[in-house]
Amino acid sequence: MTDKQMIDRPATRPIPLRQPAPANGSELPEHRQKQVEAGLSAYQQIATERDVLEQKLREALTTVDGLKVQLNSLQGVINMMESTYLSMKLDLEKRVQQYQAERDQAVARAASFETTISNVFEVIVRAMEKVNIDGPPARGDTGE
Repeated sequence: MTDKQMIDRPATRPIPLRQPAPANGSELPEHRQKQVEAGLSAYQQIATERDVLEQKLREALTTVDGLKVQLNSLQGVINMMESTYLSMKLDLEKRVQQYQAERDQAVARAASFETTISNVFEVIVRAMEKVNIDGPPARGDTGE
């Protein structure tokens, strides 16, 4: 339709889809008024429940934030303990290696001393055999 056709067209009145408001001065029929009141009551209940849940959510988020702070603090303590543990472990391993090296040196020296004593004993035995010494004279034995 063109603008001219719309202007030339006779005005029609829209057909009402609802009943007109009652003439008694009230805006809504009683059953509609009750529906509106029920809807407002439900809205108020839902709004109250929403407010309670928002408060609980704020409290839960505050608790979560507090627990995060505690967790970070505990993580710091754990990190410090791990660092101390690793430091002590390295120190102990170093000491164990040092003690093992000292033990190995002591064992080597003992083996050397044992060999030296064994060699000295052999030299003494050979020297005694050359001189034909049967051992020291018995006590009270004067050789006569």
